[in-house]
Amino acid sequence: MGRVLEQMRDRTLNASKWYDLNQLFHSYLFRSSSWPTMIQKIENGRENLKRFQVDDELVDPNFDAFDDEHAAIFNSVQERNLEAASEALKVHFDNSLALLEAKFCTSD
Repeated sequence: MGRVLEQMRDRTLNASKWYDLNQLFHSYLFRSSSWPTMIQKIENGRENLKRFQVDDELVDPNFDAFDDEHAAIFNSVQERNLEAASEALKVHFDNSLALLEAKFCTSD
């Protein structure tokens, strides 16, 4: 996870490459569950969403925020701090959802 985070900090990445690294980072979390059906459903869903999420305008302005959120997740996992990991994942999920809603949900 740490090596993936370092690669994600490369500001020369395009959105597609960054997204793939982001997927890899998150896969370390859900693959550790050892629940093959859940893992397959998550991977299928993420692949389907890629076509909507890979957008340089969506990713570029948020690199620093994503870096901080991913670092908080990684650090809590390294420390085996379930409470901190849960909170870091909630913050990351909420912020990611808000970003996607702002991009795709308009009140026309």
